[in-house]
Amino acid sequence: MHTIKIADVSLNFDADCPNFKRHASFHRNEPPVVYGIMNLVPGIESPESRMFEIGTGFGCGVVQYARMFPQLEIHSLNILPEQLAVPLPAGEAMSKDDIGSYARQQGVAYTQHYGDSRRFDFGQLGEFDVVMVDGCHEYEYVQADSRAAREMVRPGGIVIWHDYTTKHDLGQQVMSAIDYLDEAEFDGSITHVQDTMLTFWQKEISS
Repeated sequence: MHTIKIADVSLNFDADCPNFKRHASFHRNEPPVVYGIMNLVPGIESPESRMFEIGTGFGCGVVQYARMFPQLEIHSLNILPEQLAVPLPAGEAMSKDDIGSYARQQGVAYTQHYGDSRRFDFGQLGEFDVVMVDGCHEYEYVQADSRAAREMVRPGGIVIWHDYTTKHDLGQQVMSAIDYLDEAEFDGSITHVQDTMLTFWQKEISS
């Protein structure tokens, strides 16, 4: 796996996004890095640019992507409590009303999808410029979501993973899954941004 420094990818974020409000969904140093990574995609600022997020949560990520790139067509996927293979204790699973609630409160226009990412038909939606993998952090899910993201992203597009870290057990599962995929299926082409929990991969453009 390649490793780069934050300065290698973070653009002039504060000048480009002067009114950006950071949210707890990313660590303080990560929004400029996400912005810089997304700017590596050719044509990311075009009106036709599209992003898919696996793992909506309250929609904090959706809000931040929309503030960075207002023209983005954003789609996001989250599982419903009744779709969980193993039901969580009462109050632990996000209700349908909770999913994306912050994005709706902020008036962000995006398309919400519901389903288990291992069974969801991503192919029906076409290609995307950016795919953010930040759903279930269990090893098998990270692998399945990563493979789906690789197929969804267009040539020149980018897959971004969050929570690549050893700071907690689920982060370690994310790290183990990505490390395996990097070596076994991505030919060592995944990049980790040092001092962040972010990794990314850019699909080659065929000559």
